[in-house]
Amino acid sequence: MTEIENDIKDLIEKYGEIAIFNCIESIKSKIKMDSLSDNWDSLCPNYGLSPSDKGKVFYMSGTPYELTGIKPANRKYPIIAKRVTDGRIFKFPVITISYALKNNL
Repeated sequence: MTEIENDIKDLIEKYGEIAIFNCIESIKSKIKMDSLSDNWDSLCPNYGLSPSDKGKVFYMSGTPYELTGIKPANRKYPIIAKRVTDGRIFKFPVITISYALKNNL
């Protein structure tokens, strides 16, 4: 076993497999979000948004979401947002975000 495998084994024994899995998924999500938000300033004008819109919170069905990134490869749902309550990532169509920001939802 490599050193990292031994370290992970020790962590699993100490905290449990599910806790370590959740931690790893959280790290992966953070890395993914960082890569999606890196291009915000250059891409946002293409979607009717401004650089200052990044990080804004909007509500869908009473649930708060934070604008975090743009994924141009997603043609129907290019806007990426994080659900504030649990950090889960969602994609939205441009028209939904435009309406929510315009109407302060």
